Amino acid sequence: MLATLVDKPFDDLDWMYEIKWDGYRSLAFIQKGKVELLSRNNKSFDKKFYPIHRILSEWNVNAVFDGEIVALDEKGNSNFNKLQNWRSEADAELVFMCSIFYGMKEKTLWAYPSGSGS
Repeated sequence: MLATLVDKPFDDLDWMYEIKWDGYRSLAFIQKGKVELLSRNNKSFDKKFYPIHRILSEWNVNAVFDGEIVALDEKGNSNFNKLQNWRSEADAELVFMCSIFYGMKEKTLWAYPSGSGS
């Protein structure tokens, strides 16, 4: 699809859109409390993004989550530069923006901690 430059976003029931997060695509595999957080190139993000891995380890589910790891700036906007330079929680807040999940039966994601304190 070709993008068209416009002055403001539109709202039309015939259209759906997805927010463009400026982050790293990631898959999270959770099976019996064991978590693997992988890049799209199948490299481990387990240690690099340990806060996300730690939170997912607390979830009692067997599922696969497809999403994006994002670093948020002080205003809550995604910031790719902060993500590239992220070393610890002091650098930026990390979030895992999950767009698709597979394998959960009769459960809702709202029941699981986000780690953000909200």
